[in-house]
Amino acid sequence: TGAASGINNAVSRIGGLIAVAAMGSLVAWVYAAALNSGAASGIPGFGEPAPAGLAPDLDAARLAASDAAFAAVA
Repeated sequence: TGAASGINNAVSRIGGLIAVAAMGSLVAWVYAAALNSGAASGIPGFGEPAPAGLAPDLDAARLAASDAAFAAVA
């Protein structure tokens, strides 16, 4: 009863943490894979802000990789 409720809450919260970590890893992996398929270096990693003055073609590649990463978990 009380112990079962505590166990249920703990398992539920741990499951949520694992799901968030797994989705974050998947998004970062897809982003990196999309960039490695033909983009040049100088593009920031997933979740990092784009530097000022990023070339338009690199910014387009960054946005396409971000879109692919989010589509993987949508």
